[in-house]
This record gives sequence, structure tokens and C-alpha cells, in this order.
Amino acid sequence: MSRRTRFEIVEGTVSSVTRTKSGVYLGFGSDWKTDFTARIARDVLSVHPDLDQMLSGISGKQIAVRGWIERRNGPMIDVRDPSQLDVRQAPATIPPAISGLTAPGAAEPASTPPVGDVPNPSDKAPNDDRPAIPKEKSPGDVDL
Repeated sequence: MSRRTRFEIVEGTVSSVTRTKSGVYLGFGSDWKTDFTARIARDVLSVHPDLDQMLSGISGKQIAVRGWIERRNGPMIDVRDPSQLDVRQAPATIPPAISGLTAPGAAEPASTPPVGDVPNPSDKAPNDDRPAIPKEKSPGDVDL
């Protein structure tokens, strides 16, 4: 509470997500009366439906909350914009499974060219890409 009325960035793991008529409360501890809480009002959620959807799976994630510390049963930040929340730990995703079977009528993979047909980049002279310097000019001459 010593940081009350100051703008702070609070980082931690969301231990609970509680939905009420007035909004959503993100709890960062076991005792909501003394531990830090972030509150997202219902009107903010109605304007930002993607934020409301994201909050459903945020429990257990590491996040950062930016805002002014207030005292409501303990330290709390009232979130008025989604930019005040930053998910530090990306949600766990399961990589898609790739089947080894080919679809009926699918194209066959291209074959690799034989080794002798591929030009070797080390066969080129080092200055082949540069234009030749005219013999009547010396390096550093400027043609105006």
C-alpha cells in the first residue's frame, strides 16, 4: 500500500479469474482482501470482446499490469484499456499433427536435380559481379 496513488507496473502469476456483474477480477494471491488484484470493468469488456475472450484462459499465466495503484480491500489496478495488460508467458499451444499420408490426387514431391547440374558458387571468380573499371579512369575519379 506504500505505492498507492502511483503509476506502477505489477508483474505476477494470475491465481484466479473471478467474473461478477460489475466486471472481471484477476487475483494474484490466495487472499483477495490483502493481495494484489486487477479489475476490468464490464463496460471495458463490452467494448473489447477479444479481451474478454483472452481473460478466460489467463489463469496460471505470468502477466504485467500497468496503472495507478488504488486501495480496495488491498492494492488494485483498475484496467481501462487492453494495453494495460501484457501476457508475459504465451499460452501453451499444441503443434498441429502432420500426417504422413498424402491426399488422393495430391502432387508428388519434386525430385532434386543431379549433383553435376547444380553450379557451384565457389567456381565463380570473386569479382565477377562487379563491373570492370574503365582503363582511362583511375579509382576515385568522379565523372560530372
